[in-house]
Amino acid sequence: MFMVICGPTASGKSAIAVETAAVLNGEIISSDSMQVYRDMDIGTNKISIEAQKGIPHHLIGIIDPESAYSAAMFKKDAESLLDEIKKRNSLPIICGGTGLYIDGIIKGLAVSGEVDEYIKERIRRLEKEKGAEYLYEMLKAKDPQEADVIDRKNPRRLTRALEIIESTGKKVSDIKKSTAQTAYKDEYMIFVIDAQKDVLYSRIDRRVDAMVNDGLFEEVEALLKKGIKADSVPMQAIGYKEAAMYISGAEKKEDVIMMIKQATRNYAKRQLTWFKRYKNAHRIDATNGDEKKAAQDVIKAWKSQS
Repeated sequence: MFMVICGPTASGKSAIAVETAAVLNGEIISSDSMQVYRDMDIGTNKISIEAQKGIPHHLIGIIDPESAYSAAMFKKDAESLLDEIKKRNSLPIICGGTGLYIDGIIKGLAVSGEVDEYIKERIRRLEKEKGAEYLYEMLKAKDPQEADVIDRKNPRRLTRALEIIESTGKKVSDIKKSTAQTAYKDEYMIFVIDAQKDVLYSRIDRRVDAMVNDGLFEEVEALLKKGIKADSVPMQAIGYKEAAMYISGAEKKEDVIMMIKQATRNYAKRQLTWFKRYKNAHRIDATNGDEKKAAQDVIKAWKSQS
């Protein structure tokens, strides 16, 4: 059996997972699509060694920013870790805010095969020339059911969906229907960490200010100097994309900081919507910021049902 602790950014889920793991002999598997990259520490808000409190953490800073990492790669890595951690008689705790990664474990992941490079290039060129909204309208015409659930402002998700449709001749929504059999075979309990939106947004603003003070712009500049391209997948992460715009001279610093705050709030809103779909989840209110109390609620629920 394993545990999932998820929720929007700035909800306190990482600290709650640490407190929970300390009591239940747990190890934490990060399910954050950007924290897997090395040298991207400040903008992704990686948990510090001190904040980990000696609890083993996995899948943080495991690949270089030049490399690609996908939901399928996460699923393979995370499931290997689930097996290993259970063999050590410890509790695996998947913790993070990337809903697609979590879904791959508990619901399964669609298998679509390789996509022809010509198709990839053509669709990516369309995205650059006409934007995400154009891709969304394309997807809506080809697969209305998938269009209803996809993040229409995420060009990477839209591009991938269209690549699959054009390369397989099948709707993504139809492919997903056969994914349940690929879910990880074990029981689990899932906890969604919630907080009132106004409190969450206030935390986000303070977090962004702290990131800037801690050296976010310097971190992004160092990545660019290393040869990481501004249009690469890791550099599309919130904070990095905007900071690169300031470094290139395209935007003012104060405007970029406001853009990062707004983009993070929008992301948190999308996360809240995503996690509402987990009907079997235990919902933990962390509005008051008492992470130890929230962890106690998680532990109590776990012990009563596990």
